Amino acid sequence: MECLLAKDKQYAKLITHTNMSQYYRQYGINWDDEMFDNTWEHFDNYEIFDHQQRVGVVRFSRTGDVIYLRDLQIEALYQNKGLGQQVIRWAKGYAVTHGATSLNLRVFPSNPAIALYKREGFTQVGQVNKLMEMTCPIA
Repeated sequence: MECLLAKDKQYAKLITHTNMSQYYRQYGINWDDEMFDNTWEHFDNYEIFDHQQRVGVVRFSRTGDVIYLRDLQIEALYQNKGLGQQVIRWAKGYAVTHGATSLNLRVFPSNPAIALYKREGFTQVGQVNKLMEMTCPIA
């Protein structure tokens, strides 16, 4: 697995919309293309590759000494094969490289990825709107 700077905003938008649509429906949220487009310029965007095959995206933002994992999207065919764990570990390294003290994320409470996040050291610290907020300290 490797993560390379993203060049294809349309791919990132499509995979994010596809993967998140069930949660948006469940929680009564409307997808907003314009909001995604606006964040593209302000986030650090990476494409995830497995054996030279593009399989997903991971996106970050930063506030002070906190790195926010904004999106971790893996194509359905490649899910549940350990890539998410590899990306989380890579994201922790990204946070260290950028001098962060913690890596934070928000996730829908019904998302099964919560189990992965907990295994990788994230704990719930609150709730923002309909999303669970989790943090992982970076040493």
